[in-house]
Amino acid sequence: MKTRTQRKYLDRMPPEIVRAVLSCVRPADALPLARCAKHWREAYLSNEAVWKQWYLADFGPFPWAGAPDWLEGYRWLERYRSAWTLRIEPGVGALGLAIGADFSAYSPRGHPDSGEMSELEEEEEFHRRGRLTVRNMGDERDSDDSSDADDSSDDAIDLKYCLHYDDAEDYDGGAVDPNEINVGVYLSENEDNRIDTVVAYCNHGSLFDPARPWLNRAGLRPGSTLRQMLAAFRLTIDDVECHGNNYTGPICSLDSVDGLRFGLDNEENWEDDDVAESWNDFEILMFFVHDD
Repeated sequence: MKTRTQRKYLDRMPPEIVRAVLSCVRPADALPLARCAKHWREAYLSNEAVWKQWYLADFGPFPWAGAPDWLEGYRWLERYRSAWTLRIEPGVGALGLAIGADFSAYSPRGHPDSGEMSELEEEEEFHRRGRLTVRNMGDERDSDDSSDADDSSDDAIDLKYCLHYDDAEDYDGGAVDPNEINVGVYLSENEDNRIDTVVAYCNHGSLFDPARPWLNRAGLRPGSTLRQMLAAFRLTIDDVECHGNNYTGPICSLDSVDGLRFGLDNEENWEDDDVAESWNDFEILMFFVHDD
């Protein structure tokens, strides 16, 4: 437990030392430091130079091609929080949804154009398509000291979702337009509403792997090419394995990369599953994040 003397000592530290310490730690590690004293909290939340440094180190250049307009008006703190929340991390989660989490925790609900639930949907707990809400990184509104919550940006992000089922033919074909859906979700077959797989369709999140910091800075996201992905992972076309096809093209994985598959854009020859050099120029339409 911190004493008043300890708090005063921390508050008296010169700002340049506070900035130097914050620049040497990860954002998640800096948050506890920011709770120690008001001086540190102000430095943590207001130091744009530090947040820019963290963002560029973890997520690469900003803005990227096709970046959503609403990010342009954000501060670096807000950009980092959004990028961290929406990151695509193999075996962990994507676009704010965690593998193994209860899907109902994301407040899934039908949106106005969902229409009436189909006969099959009425047997399920959720609309097949709708909206859900994910919480931003650093949202402290549920903490004991809610007075320290950061009110500088929205604490939630709404996404358009689609529930996928292995038996897609029973669900209106199962095909979705990646331009109309942000995230797809497969639920566990145990009927406990646990998330089994997350499909990232939108380019708001980028591929992130704590063990490969160089990969994170490559800014891989839906819309990147297979060539860019292989270069970032330091792999070749020989490391690509095809697991079959869906309505857009081949579904693939990479050797030595667990918890991740991706769908390539080869709609004209979607049944082609022989990996070839020509695939290097195919765009990645979606990432499938699943348990290792």
